[in-house]
Formats: sequence, structure tokens, C-alpha cells
Amino acid sequence: MNNSRPLNDDSFRKPGLAGAFLLLLSLSLGLSACGGGGGGGGEPPPPALKPEMKLTLLSKPDDEVPSGENISYSFTLENKGQGEARSVDLGLQSDTARVSLELSCSGSLGVPAPVCPGTSGPGLTIKNFAAGASVNVVLKGAVKPGASGQVSVAVTAQAEGDTGSSDKRVEHKFQTYAADLVLVGQGPTERVPSGGSFAYVLDLSNAGPDASRKVRLESLLLAAADRTPVLGTKTCVASGGAVCPADLQSSALTDLQLPSGARLVITLPYQFAPGVNSGLIFNATALSKGDPSALNNAYTSIAR
Repeated sequence: MNNSRPLNDDSFRKPGLAGAFLLLLSLSLGLSACGGGGGGGGEPPPPALKPEMKLTLLSKPDDEVPSGENISYSFTLENKGQGEARSVDLGLQSDTARVSLELSCSGSLGVPAPVCPGTSGPGLTIKNFAAGASVNVVLKGAVKPGASGQVSVAVTAQAEGDTGSSDKRVEHKFQTYAADLVLVGQGPTERVPSGGSFAYVLDLSNAGPDASRKVRLESLLLAAADRTPVLGTKTCVASGGAVCPADLQSSALTDLQLPSGARLVITLPYQFAPGVNSGLIFNATALSKGDPSALNNAYTSIAR
């Protein structure tokens, strides 16, 4: 029996070709499954560059502010990240019963420079905030007349894609106070006889909810130049926690402190020289920050 292979059998003449072919086929299939081999999906795209906003407080009001006063804050808003923020929203949280405030921005720096809105308001949207860019932010307004108590003001910056958790919010708290000074006076309403004596009595009280600070009480008597009466020694009576000033003789009493419900009664005695008298005009005014109305802060007396 003849078991010899035919002369045209390639496997007999080239025993390594079949194995090599199978190896190449296996490698090709493996590369395709892994995404290689040119055009099979490529490497994943790099992560997107993200913005990172930082809000820094530069200036703020004092920790105690009289009602009715103007207040302002200044900030710097920066993009510390490597990506652009298409828009940044600035929000304001405040006690609207006690304060009225508006945000504005200016001084844009960067390439391209961020675009600030042309108007101010309780909220702002800043466009095209490039990496490394910055703007100046101002918060302005006033404490409402008669406001009293603690006020909280907070500004927050939010940008799309910003995942950072710090430096996005700034909060400040301050105390505001309201004092309502009431000045009542008594004095001559008719011409004083020649050589006569008379007095003006000033009754100053605080009807407001809070203590007044640094009250100034001014008084002025007008008479004919050569007939001016002589002022004697002033006296003062304090109640309700008020304190009489150490120096009563000045025409302007300063730094008076009147707690709520307190009272100062100051008497100014005058004396004409013998045989002399004159028509008289007397004015007194009490001034204090935090007083919502000055209508009851003055007294005038005229004696012709």
C-alpha cells in the first residue's frame, strides 16, 4: 500500500505557512477587539477644562451702622480655573426689610475680557469669563430709615461647570440702630423787661428703639449786638440712663449718649444788664445719626 503524499500538497512542502497564517489572523482579531489597528475608536478625549471662580471681599461697612446710612462693599471676582465660564451668575441674599442694595461690575481684565451688564440690580450675569480673567464687583445701597437689629448680606458667584466648593460666597453681618430724638423747649414768648432775667429749658429725649450715639445739641441766642444778655451757669438733670455732659458751658454739647427712653433736661439762665433789654430769637437743634426724622429735633422761640 502506497501512503506517500502527492507532490502538489503544499502543506507537505511548506509546513510553517499554515501556522504563521493562523498566528497573524489571531493577532488581527485581538487588535480589533481592543480598539487598535487604526480607525478602531482611538484614545478617549482629554477631560474638558473647567472654570473655578473666586470671590474676594476687599472692603465692607463697619460692624455698626446707623439706620438711614449709605453702605457699600467691593469685591474682586476671578476665574482661577483653566477653562472659560460661558456665564457667571452673581446672586445677592440680604434682609430686604432693613437694607436696599444693588450689584454692579466694571474693570474687566482678561483676553477676552468678561462682559459686564450695563445695569445694576440684585443679581448680575457676566458673560465670557475667560481663564485668568477678573472683574471688580461693587454692592451699594442704604440701610432703611428706622431699621434696627442685625443685618446679614451675602454675595454668591455661580458658574456652569465650576465644581469647586470654596471661595464662591462672601457673607457679612452688621448691627444697625435707630434712635428718635425729641427736643421740646420752653422760653420767653414776650419781650423781657429791662434788666430782667429769663431762662430757656431744653428737654431732650430718645423715643427710638435703640440707644442714640454721639448726639450733638446746639443752641444759639440772637439779640441786638449791644444788648445781648449774659448767660449764667447751665444745669442738667439726667434720667433713664442718660448722662449729663461734663462741660455744659459750650454752645454745642457733643457726644451725648441717650439710651432708649432716656432724657436730659438742660436749663440755660440769662440776665440782661440793668436798663437793657432786646428782642430775642433762640434756636436749638439736636443731631444724631440713626434718627429717621429731624422734624422733632429742633426748637425755636421768638420774643419781640
